[in-house]
Amino acid sequence: MIVTLDVKNGKYYQKTSYYKGNNKCLQTSNNQMNIINYYKNISKDFISIEKLNKDLKIRCSNGLVLIVKNYRKNIKSQLYKYIINSINDDIEVKKPKVRLFNYTRILALALATTTLVTIGSRLIPKEDIEYSYDITYEEENISNPLISKLSDIKAYEEVKDEVNFDKTDFILANRLQQSENIDNSKAIIPLATKLNSYALDKMTSVLDSEVGIHFMEMGDTYGVDAYILLAKAMIESSLMHKDTLPGGKYHNGFAYGIMQIEKINIGSTITAFNYKTNSEESITITDSNLKDIKTNIQIATMIFQNNLQKYNNNMYITLQSYNYGSNIMDMLIDKYALETNQTFTQVINNYDDIGWMKYVSDMHNHPTNYIKAWKGTYGDENYVQDVLDYYIGIQSKNRNNEGKEVYMNLSNLETVVENNKHMVG
Repeated sequence: MIVTLDVKNGKYYQKTSYYKGNNKCLQTSNNQMNIINYYKNISKDFISIEKLNKDLKIRCSNGLVLIVKNYRKNIKSQLYKYIINSINDDIEVKKPKVRLFNYTRILALALATTTLVTIGSRLIPKEDIEYSYDITYEEENISNPLISKLSDIKAYEEVKDEVNFDKTDFILANRLQQSENIDNSKAIIPLATKLNSYALDKMTSVLDSEVGIHFMEMGDTYGVDAYILLAKAMIESSLMHKDTLPGGKYHNGFAYGIMQIEKINIGSTITAFNYKTNSEESITITDSNLKDIKTNIQIATMIFQNNLQKYNNNMYITLQSYNYGSNIMDMLIDKYALETNQTFTQVINNYDDIGWMKYVSDMHNHPTNYIKAWKGTYGDENYVQDVLDYYIGIQSKNRNNEGKEVYMNLSNLETVVENNKHMVG
């Protein structure tokens, strides 16, 4: 028996397919209470899970197969949360399979597929899909010769593993739950205030793509929170790359691609520590490598690592420096330190002191006080807030200048540095 769960128009929708003798039967339901109780009863029987594109395939000990449709998009629903939370360490995680067809069989496959499509439309007519809820349909018998043909086609397939899927994929689901339940009442700068359904759909679609792999890979390589990078890209380019390159319809004339690296950087060399090779790595920024989306993300991550370590993992200052540039930020921090009788180091080490932001605002509105020849306003004075508006989760993991992992709760700025808890406030 295969049971499919989906969300349509804000309500749960369930479809069950099974065989009664040689007859295939379909049954659907939109009875919300019955559906919720059904999954709460079977969750204890989960034995394995597999990712199928945007869906989850869960097998139960009683032979039932459960397909959870669009699990990331619908994770904010209570039932989807319950199902995800029911997945524990005892449940086997299976690797997805990709079927590669032998090209010498393409003609035979095309003919056989045509036959099967005809058979499929006869077995499950379109008019039978448009059924009312809680009604069972019984269909005509499926003859053995047709099953034999299908088996013949599968015999020509080669199967190999393409992607390793493990429980880390559910980190996003947990982060989404954190964002939904966050209490911003005591936050210095609120989190996730713009994570509406449109933004989440756009961001999770990127995470499901090759671009999402780039973000995760670069974050891991250079010790930077990939979800901070993703939120920054949402602000910088609305997660668009080609359209924000020179010649693209949204190109602003001075910055490149998904991470909006300014063309003034072309010709300079950026150096950062690669934690996978355990050595420093340098890249010379060029027009061509900024146009490559993976390298664009890589360069932005290396810049962010430099600033993060320069400002001793002060996330607010590091974020603003990406927009203003570290030289301008140094000048603004110096002015604030002088005003408050502090040193530069004292300012950056006091994470919850954001008094320096008044100079960020002043720089934006009166840039000629700092750069005489500047015309117009300067940068985005609300850049820190803008990025955190799209941050998924609460805890940000980065590395400090000693290579140690630093965990910061962005809702209260409590920070843990590898076995050493450091409370700020």
